[in-house]
Amino acid sequence: MRSTVQHTAGMELSIVAVGAVAGVAVATPFGPISLLLLETGRRLGPRRGFPAALGVALTDLVYAAVAGLGGARARSMIDGHERVVSVGSGLVLIAVAAWCTVRALGSRGPEPTAEVSPRSPGRLLTGFIGLTLVNPLTIVAFLAVTTGIRVEFTAVTVPVFALVVFAVSLVWHTGLVGGGAVLGRVLSPSVQRLTAMVGGLAIASLGIRSLVG
Repeated sequence: MRSTVQHTAGMELSIVAVGAVAGVAVATPFGPISLLLLETGRRLGPRRGFPAALGVALTDLVYAAVAGLGGARARSMIDGHERVVSVGSGLVLIAVAAWCTVRALGSRGPEPTAEVSPRSPGRLLTGFIGLTLVNPLTIVAFLAVTTGIRVEFTAVTVPVFALVVFAVSLVWHTGLVGGGAVLGRVLSPSVQRLTAMVGGLAIASLGIRSLVG
């Protein structure tokens, strides 16, 4: 009995380490979602921008659970359809880039945060969930995690793994929102518009790259 308990505790500690590594591997690559979180923090501040980070982390939670429950089967479903996923992701990223650029061109100064409607947090949350679901970097990262993990997932370890990935993702992406808020305080409105436009162009380039393969 004692050896069984020790084995279970050791297995959970191991899956925590694997989840932490996977969370860092998935969250830290700088891509379109990172740029959007910085821009969201700049516009809304850390408190009102937090739902964006939460949306990304919740999506990572779902992907981590899928990777644990049946990552190999999920990968086999994508095999042969990579081009469709790539084109769809590219179109979404280009649309997001166009929205960011138009918003930057139409901005004339710092945006008031006190007038954000009560429904904005929900829209922000669901919007970032949708964007992260189709983000090509997220998909590629979790496919890599699926093939790279060499642990046996069970009914106990899958939730632990997914929750650790979620926690790492939430901390990292909340930090990006906070970093954007700091930039919003220290940069002049004209520089903020310029950085928003540069971010939009960067997202567009990623979208075009996804389209052309």
